[in-house]
Amino acid sequence: MSSEASPVDAPSEPALWVQYGSLLQHVPISNHLDIGRWRSAVKEAFSQNAALQSVSAKRLELRTLDAKTLSCGQKLAKIQAQGHGLEPQKALQLTVTEKKETAHDNPFEMEDTRRAEELAAELVARGALKAVAVREAGGVRHAGYWCQHCSAHCSSAIAWKQHMSSQVHRKGERLNPWQRTMCLAEFPMRQGGTLEVNTKYHDLAQEQQRLLKQYLEHSFNNELDLLKSFDCLFEKHAGHLRVKEIFETVEVWKKVVSHLQRCNETRKSQNLEAVSRIYDIASGHGLLAVLLAYRFPQVQVVAVDREKRMGFDHYVEVVNEFGEAEPGTESCLANLSFVVADFQDVHTAENAAFVCVHGCNELNLDVLKRALQKRAVWLVVPCCIREGLSNISVRCAATREEGDDTRHALMCGMIAAQYQASAIASIDRRITNRHLVIEGDAAFVVSPDHSPQNEHVPSAKKRSRWRAEIYRVHLIIIDPPVHAWQAVLDGPGLLVSCIA
Repeated sequence: MSSEASPVDAPSEPALWVQYGSLLQHVPISNHLDIGRWRSAVKEAFSQNAALQSVSAKRLELRTLDAKTLSCGQKLAKIQAQGHGLEPQKALQLTVTEKKETAHDNPFEMEDTRRAEELAAELVARGALKAVAVREAGGVRHAGYWCQHCSAHCSSAIAWKQHMSSQVHRKGERLNPWQRTMCLAEFPMRQGGTLEVNTKYHDLAQEQQRLLKQYLEHSFNNELDLLKSFDCLFEKHAGHLRVKEIFETVEVWKKVVSHLQRCNETRKSQNLEAVSRIYDIASGHGLLAVLLAYRFPQVQVVAVDREKRMGFDHYVEVVNEFGEAEPGTESCLANLSFVVADFQDVHTAENAAFVCVHGCNELNLDVLKRALQKRAVWLVVPCCIREGLSNISVRCAATREEGDDTRHALMCGMIAAQYQASAIASIDRRITNRHLVIEGDAAFVVSPDHSPQNEHVPSAKKRSRWRAEIYRVHLIIIDPPVHAWQAVLDGPGLLVSCIA
């Protein structure tokens, strides 16, 4: 329903007023969390307007009455709390941004693309190349080509043309495409360049489902028990697991497995006990704990969270169905348990490993403090690190996404330094923008006076060839460009600046 800019009876469900020119609409919020997702509902509400029918929802921009532009990540709940859009007189103003020029506006590049597409179309007709089309909510999208010679995936005709002259194609090796590149761009993405949060397996097109299964084959090294388990999950319980969670969990699982193996080898060389128990803190859906219990059958794995999701039992059920039980046990995952409690209330054993993926704020620090007390192996993937958790304040004067990424990276670096991490790794940022992985083993922590707290700490030559002096940092300021930074240190007006 549309009208001239005058009050209209509001529907009972939560909604916000939006005005486009003289048209006024009361657009339901439904299950949308932020502006980026809500824009499609806004476009649909104004579908009778001919000027908006051919415009992509990504080009729609919403502003408050004081001309403040609302970013895609702006939470609708916060907008409501601020009183925007609650009345027709305070309606959000809808505008359409100009279409950005693309590389194909260059006539020379357009000609190269046209020739490559013509040649690709000819080879597709002869069966030497396979074109891929992906079905999405907005229709059918061209998703590149598969080389029938070596099974390589190319996102465009130009990329395929470059692939034809590569050594991979000339050798003719038939590879799993995930051994060449992670084809994450073929999956639904958010505005910020990360995987769409709510996409589930049944929401994917057939080609996307095939890509996801190839990724699992490569990640699990064609281990049939796990692959059959996931096939069963996709068929019977796909509603409990989102695509983003699959990629995120499997990539972190690889990091945890590698870290535990390295730590156990180091501990063995120093005559220390290997890890005998793994705690998955803030386990959530519990898939990471399930995969760890499968990978380390001799180690007790304990998933800890305030509530147990229904999906966890389904994951355990299918892995027990296809996995083989260890001698003397009744099921494949007999070493797995779930504890419903706050982490602070959980008693933890010695020779343990603590894993915490996307624990918020204080939880990361609680896990690290417990790891130091227990001389445990630890791995954390921080999510929210609010101001005030550290004595250091970080200010980033950059765009919203760049500034947020830079601040998060600096905060992770400070956590790693404070708790003497052994490494900072990462998973693909297209999976999640909270992609930094901090690893350590508290059995080899050195005290602030540089004396080992454990007699088995490797010598300085084995640990590092450099040593950083300790200063008390109060403030870090980052101004564009992001490679320029300043740190205010403890001292009489001492200011250190660095241009990388």
